[in-house]
Amino acid sequence: MSRSEAAYSRRPLYTPIVLERATEATLLSVGDHVASLSDAMEAFARASRTSATLHDATAQWVGRLMGDACVVLTRARPTDALTVRSVWTRDPRHNARIQVLGQRIETDAYPIPQRVMATGEPVSLQSLADGLGTIAMTDLGMRSTLLLPLRIGDGVAGMIAVFRASSSIESFDLQRAVDLVHHASLAITNVHLREIAEAEIDRSARANDDLQHVRSRLRQALKMDALGRLAGGIAHDFNNLLSIVLSHTTLLLWQLDEDSPLRQELESVKYASECAAELTHQLLAFSGKQLLHPQSVQLDVLVREAERLAAGTLGSGVSLRVRQGCGGARTKVDPNQLQQVLLNLLVNARDAMPQGGEIAIETRATEVDGGPRLEHLGLIPGAYLVVSVSDTGTGIDAATRESIFEPFFTTKPPGHGTGLGLATALGIVRQSGGCIDVVSTPGRGSTFSVYLPRTMAATAELPRVDSPGLLGGDETILLVEDEPALRDVVRTILEASGYLVLEAEDCEHALRIATETKQQIHLLVTDLIMPRVGGRVLAASVQKLRPDIGCLYISGYAEDVIRARGLGDGGVDFLRKPITPDALQRGVREALDRAAANRRSRIAG
Repeated sequence: MSRSEAAYSRRPLYTPIVLERATEATLLSVGDHVASLSDAMEAFARASRTSATLHDATAQWVGRLMGDACVVLTRARPTDALTVRSVWTRDPRHNARIQVLGQRIETDAYPIPQRVMATGEPVSLQSLADGLGTIAMTDLGMRSTLLLPLRIGDGVAGMIAVFRASSSIESFDLQRAVDLVHHASLAITNVHLREIAEAEIDRSARANDDLQHVRSRLRQALKMDALGRLAGGIAHDFNNLLSIVLSHTTLLLWQLDEDSPLRQELESVKYASECAAELTHQLLAFSGKQLLHPQSVQLDVLVREAERLAAGTLGSGVSLRVRQGCGGARTKVDPNQLQQVLLNLLVNARDAMPQGGEIAIETRATEVDGGPRLEHLGLIPGAYLVVSVSDTGTGIDAATRESIFEPFFTTKPPGHGTGLGLATALGIVRQSGGCIDVVSTPGRGSTFSVYLPRTMAATAELPRVDSPGLLGGDETILLVEDEPALRDVVRTILEASGYLVLEAEDCEHALRIATETKQQIHLLVTDLIMPRVGGRVLAASVQKLRPDIGCLYISGYAEDVIRARGLGDGGVDFLRKPITPDALQRGVREALDRAAANRRSRIAG
């Protein structure tokens, strides 16, 4: 064995360490410090449900371990003032005396707290006057303050103010406080990030719900628009056919004796054709493409008329109560179409009360501004008049409410409804710039509220003319219609009424007649929509050649197509298909008399 190996074998297995008393006390203090930090971290973890609960836990733990009172202050942005989030005092009786929760502290007024926020370094103060003087702790016996920066992320988002009744804060206490606040900052950062993530998830979920809702509404709008375009195209051809059927049927009826055996059959044909024409108008109305003739009318007057018309149709078990609150307030609507809307709502209310009940009609004026209500109603902000129809019937569940305005949807048994009533009503109201709102609870009745824009001025009417007793005449009429069968029957009616008729199958032919004919042409009767050149362009060209000529437009197209041609606003003579002899005679006579009145007015002027 070598000498070094022998020396190694004689060394003890361990070297005892003799601790001085001061070192042992230091280690005990360190152990207590670590234990307190561990307890605090567990408390922070338990309190990490929300920022508010974590602020309370931070104030409690830092204050209990470091002093006699503690205040937690944070700010959302670097430019914001500090806001008191939580307050803790060792003596609970002092809590009621500290009214600082939610108080805003401008650090610019306090240089030392401002330095803490700027540098992120803690500061101990021997006087309250040098710290956050706004938080008055002097009357609670507090004499010193420890200001600890609260770091969240990369910046200083607040501070913790620890108050002590003694006038000194030892250095080891400061280290403990810094460690405590460090862990509190980590916990607050995690909670803050989690709340941001949850808020973002909620926002994304709401945005996705909104997107799905918008997509659903867009799909429904596209479906209704496509259906409306289809209905408009069908209506044009269908109205041409109905014009031929109705006109020929009426002409035959004019020629038959009252006791003719054919009269009843022809009357049935005429009635069926008129029903078909009304169905066409309903199809256009629910799609928002019905031709309306709006006027400025008093809503209460229309409601009184609807009350009178509905009185005989509601039945003996139904009572009707009317309360009017619009006075002389006006709205611009087609009065006949709005009557149809009100009567439809009244009939639906009656059908919802098979055992009888009460229907209430109420009118009022209201203002619609922004917010969810505006989005729900789909209105622009402004003044509206509202007419509500309420019943005490069976009510409507939520699933049914989603579908009641869809075309052909009905809860009635087969054969008892077309499902176009409410769809038609909504189409008419929307064309008038309004909407229909529905509030209903199963078993407790329903309320349908019709919103219509309020208007201040009365509608300017066309010049009044004195029509002769007979609807015929001896004037010359230029008739333009691209459908041969319809052109023939219109010519037959006009010639039977005494007029001289010049026919044209298109605009080019009509312009040649207007240019080459030497005699006066009193009236242009033209289809509005024709191949290549429309009736509006034709009328403008003819009126350049013959300034005194009148014009009567005819169309079976949908309202949006007509308005695109600059018509449908009540400022021109217009005849809607399907045409009947009576309507044609009346429309032509009125257009001729108005043209003559305008001609006399120009000569006199």
